[in-house]
Amino acid sequence: MDAEQSDAYIAQFKQLSVHQQAQAIKILNEAYTEAQSVLAVDQRVGKDRRCPHCGTEGAYKHGITRGLQRYRCAKGCGRTFNAASDSPLSGLHHKEKWLAFAAEQMRLETVRESARSCGIAVSTAFRWRHRFLLTQAPNDKLQGVVEVDETLFLHSRKGDRKVKDEREPRARGGTATQRGRSSEQVAVLTAVQRGGPTRNTRLPGMKAKQLKPLLAQLVATDSVMVSDGHRSYAKCATELGLQHETIVVSREGYVRGTWHLQNVNNRHERLKNFVNHRCRAVSTKWLDSYLRWFHRCVTSNTPTSAACLDLDLW
Repeated sequence: MDAEQSDAYIAQFKQLSVHQQAQAIKILNEAYTEAQSVLAVDQRVGKDRRCPHCGTEGAYKHGITRGLQRYRCAKGCGRTFNAASDSPLSGLHHKEKWLAFAAEQMRLETVRESARSCGIAVSTAFRWRHRFLLTQAPNDKLQGVVEVDETLFLHSRKGDRKVKDEREPRARGGTATQRGRSSEQVAVLTAVQRGGPTRNTRLPGMKAKQLKPLLAQLVATDSVMVSDGHRSYAKCATELGLQHETIVVSREGYVRGTWHLQNVNNRHERLKNFVNHRCRAVSTKWLDSYLRWFHRCVTSNTPTSAACLDLDLW
């Protein structure tokens, strides 16, 4: 549409009744939201236009399919792709509603409420929630003073129809029959950079060989790691070349000079409140996704709708 046609439509808009103007504004808002959603996804290709199939840069535009710009790999495999190819978004429909659903996710709305607000089925909302959360963890390591500690969640088979074949189902919530770490509990490792970001990840066990690769990914080698008295932390710190400070509550109290674990304990409290109360407990099967949701929309300083679509596509 050229400038003259645009001016003519705007002039006609002033002649509409109040009810007609309200209808027109609603249509324009919906169209604008849809355009923003498609643009947010399209921008994931990047200026280098890297092919997700072979990794070659320099693809050229090759038409538009279902609202998304399509590209062809000119210097590599010759295949076509768009911003959703080879990503968690691949195969999902109604892309014009993705940004609106991401806003619902940012507000921590339930699946049913998100489905009602976006005009989609509950099953679709559930599928979108977990597809949007299938993003890789941030690659940057924590620096400075980094507090690390683990917390436990009761193993849950929520939604599993075959649980009666193995054990009697628990009442909502419930407690473990054994204290401390056991097969009934799932461990989550939390690392907090003082004055900085938080990282959460599933912890397969507390042996040094299980803990070391996770700490190597999370904590920079020039950092100071502060932990409780578990011996695996000390062993890992020595092998990774980290300066290590230990807080033994039973002997030294919760604070020793400038060293403490108050920040990581605060994150644990917020995480458990998010999982057990805000989400009303989650199945262990989906715990990794909810850890990413917590990181993206709860601990982030500036959560945005676009951030919920900010997936590592390739």
